[in-house]
Amino acid sequence: MSRARDPLTAGNRQPSVRYSTGQIEAADTPTETKKAEREAITFDFRLPHRLSKNQLRTFQAVHENFAETLASYLVSRLQTTVTINVLSVDQLFYSEFVLSIASPSCLYIFRILESDALAVLEFSPQLVLAMVEHLMGGVAEGEKNARQITKIEQSIVRGLCSGR
Repeated sequence: MSRARDPLTAGNRQPSVRYSTGQIEAADTPTETKKAEREAITFDFRLPHRLSKNQLRTFQAVHENFAETLASYLVSRLQTTVTINVLSVDQLFYSEFVLSIASPSCLYIFRILESDALAVLEFSPQLVLAMVEHLMGGVAEGEKNARQITKIEQSIVRGLCSGR
């Protein structure tokens, strides 16, 4: 007489990662594996781990590559010259980032392809107004006054940001 086994738990002797100790141990029973999966890592958002200088250099290179790609994309969409420079890459606390966002500001959240990560792209209202004016056939010259972006302008920039 044979017993039916759950294919997900039968013979489940895969190594489990113990995050609290940083060691990998073999789980002897399915219940130990389930306990290991439930362990949570406490993370203090007020005091995150600082990145090393090497990691910051990598982020600098990633942002420079993104700036070059974004500039190429905007040249093709706006049909004008575009220059984007990375001024600095800094690690901030989330609260510092939130407080540094100007009001009014235009934030666009997008998903990074081949990843579950989300990113935030911030445009100044002056830049958004100049891009919309250029897309609508204007010359986009002179300094624009910062103001709240209208629903129509939001829709135009949303199409620009989403690639439509």
